[in-house]
Amino acid sequence: MPRTHEPRLDELRRIYLTVGECKELGADPHAWRVHMLQVLREVLGAYVAFTGELSPPAEPGLPWRQRILDLGWTAPNERRGYERWAEQNEPEQNPFAHAMFRELAMQFHPAALTRLRRQVLDDRGWYRSSFYREHVGPLLDDSVISMRRLPTGAISMISLIRGSDDSALDERHARIVQLLHDEIDSRVGTDLATFDTVSAETLPPRLREVLLCLLEGESEKQVAAHLGLSRHTVHQHVKRLHRIFRVASRGELLARCRRLHSVLARSVVGPPPDATLSVHQLDH
Repeated sequence: MPRTHEPRLDELRRIYLTVGECKELGADPHAWRVHMLQVLREVLGAYVAFTGELSPPAEPGLPWRQRILDLGWTAPNERRGYERWAEQNEPEQNPFAHAMFRELAMQFHPAALTRLRRQVLDDRGWYRSSFYREHVGPLLDDSVISMRRLPTGAISMISLIRGSDDSALDERHARIVQLLHDEIDSRVGTDLATFDTVSAETLPPRLREVLLCLLEGESEKQVAAHLGLSRHTVHQHVKRLHRIFRVASRGELLARCRRLHSVLARSVVGPPPDATLSVHQLDH
């Protein structure tokens, strides 16, 4: 790759700083992914960012499970076109992503791809596609997708899309996404929580407050006084936390959630970033 296509030194520093920041949030599968997308949106000047996994079915013939986290939409109605496409379960409508899946399926080791849209699909094919005409155009335009096949057989994905008024993404941008994706995927399941882990950021606000108080050493009586609740209400919240985290005692709950303290403290001070997690069955 020509040197001009390589990330700048400040961009490389930002990539590896982001890996460390994600590790600090790594106990929460929502928090670290949102932070990663926020950084990539900033560095690439993207309008919308996506990350997620497509998991193969337990039995042949069943649909794949798609779990996608997205952020960047400035108004709820902007996201509706994308959500409508996801609910229709017609992945081939997105010709860029569909071509990426086909190319990834033909690879063995390493099973990894990062492509700009123009490297896979020309303007004619993109602007004439039903995905662009009916679901994202003219709001969204140029994009980059990075895909990695995981040891479990699932496919990990990151995608950044610029708005229709923005300039095109280039190979330097694709290289930034590729490097960060490589660094992140090597840590999922160890330093970084998987999608199957409970996210503190997606708990209702009151449950986040109660859990934070417990992690800071307060008794249920102290939590009630701190939050202005009855002891009965606090006890019901604690029982609900036990069910959510599948534990049987306060000790188990604290042991299970101790690494979530920084995430909870951040989300209680201010609301979690506005990101949406979608789960769909996908005929892949």
